[in-house]
Amino acid sequence: MVYDEYTLFITPDHYFINALGSKAFIIIDRVSQELKVEFEEPAIPIIAKKHTIYGIWGLVRLVSGFYLIVIKERKRVGEIFGNTIFKITKSVILPFARSLLHLTDIQNQDESVYCHMLSSILSSEGFYYSSTYDLSHTLQRLSDTDPKFKASSIYERADTRFTWNKSLLNEWESMLNSTSSFKHKQTAGWNRFDYCVPIIQGYVGIISYPESLSDILKGNLVYSLISRRSVHRTGTRFNTRGIDGEGNCANTVETEQLVDISGHRFSFVQLRGSVPIYWSQRPNLRYKPAVLLGGSQLSSSITHSPNLTDNEIGKNLEAIQANIARQHFHSLIYDYGYGRQTIINLLDQKGMERNLGHAYAMAVLPLDEKEVKYESFDFHRECGSTRWDRLGILLEHLIPELLRSKQLHIDMNNSATIITRQTGTFRSNCIDCLDRTNVVQSMLSWCALEQAMIEIGILQGTVSRTANGIKERRVDKYRL
Repeated sequence: MVYDEYTLFITPDHYFINALGSKAFIIIDRVSQELKVEFEEPAIPIIAKKHTIYGIWGLVRLVSGFYLIVIKERKRVGEIFGNTIFKITKSVILPFARSLLHLTDIQNQDESVYCHMLSSILSSEGFYYSSTYDLSHTLQRLSDTDPKFKASSIYERADTRFTWNKSLLNEWESMLNSTSSFKHKQTAGWNRFDYCVPIIQGYVGIISYPESLSDILKGNLVYSLISRRSVHRTGTRFNTRGIDGEGNCANTVETEQLVDISGHRFSFVQLRGSVPIYWSQRPNLRYKPAVLLGGSQLSSSITHSPNLTDNEIGKNLEAIQANIARQHFHSLIYDYGYGRQTIINLLDQKGMERNLGHAYAMAVLPLDEKEVKYESFDFHRECGSTRWDRLGILLEHLIPELLRSKQLHIDMNNSATIITRQTGTFRSNCIDCLDRTNVVQSMLSWCALEQAMIEIGILQGTVSRTANGIKERRVDKYRL
């Protein structure tokens, strides 16, 4: 259990934190910058300012010392399987230090810059959390775990790839763990992990269909969409592209579609991410900066081999690109359990994107077809002038993969029996992993939703294989 509401008392010398329903008080001494836990209500000065907070991001150490970051305001998004999901709308940074008078002018300037940067990040859109549901994991990952994993706290088991306050929580948990007489606090039922809530960055949307449609839908329907943005290789458009030396890609997002209907739960997961080879696109005055293949790792390889001919350099670059792409997909398939990968490359096959698409194809085509399938679709050429029906060409190639890889289906009416598991994942990309990728991922999500409805008898027939078929089914759903 993670507490999701606290009373915070602020005085010049102390912070007092009391979780709703708990007798424990966390007391932070702002003079010594030490923390302790008391089980009897302390003598809180009358001058203390009282605030309600809804969670703790964790601790960050800046020039003057530690800062405590707390959730000040939140918005209820909805419920997933009975668990309330919140969006963070305001966070506050609380300094341990009583003042900054002990800092030099330069240190003061640095502190101001760091605090401004931190505030800018915290005020950005897209931070979500739940005190009772692990948003960092897909439903399938949660379903395939052992009892020990399920018994652990949300903080301990959170997927570090998608936990944006992990380092902050590590500092916070470490300070809680180092408090005096900690063993006594454990025996008293106090658990430091109850004060650690993982936060994801991305998007959570939840739609609950009205009960008036229950006859048509054969029960209540809750549709949820969760997008988890990876903490690895983050950065702004143009400035961060491609892959790093660890196999992490820019713009990596795991998107999960959850459908809860009539005692059946479905989960369909897709991936998006930058082209997983070394490339860059440095911003300049051009509307579309040139794409440059390579990176610091490639430059280093050439530097260490100065006698290579141009032809040998080309082959060496191809080998390096192929190796890092292989590492990336090996991690997706085996380390993270996404299964067989179907690559959907939506780059233009002419212009500045042509060479990037060609390099991508050369890097992944040598991979085992049983593990990685490559599909290339020039979205702009095929669907120009709003010819969305041309998406049917791509869909014809993807539907067999969708039916083959399936999606997670849990029958809650039958002791949470797992009917099917998702054994493969679609990985889509364009150059920014935005508009074109959104269209194709939306199309596949509708197909997966159709398949779920077919499996439980709400829809008849087979999954639509044309864009017009998807459009008709979508209209029917909106009419519901």
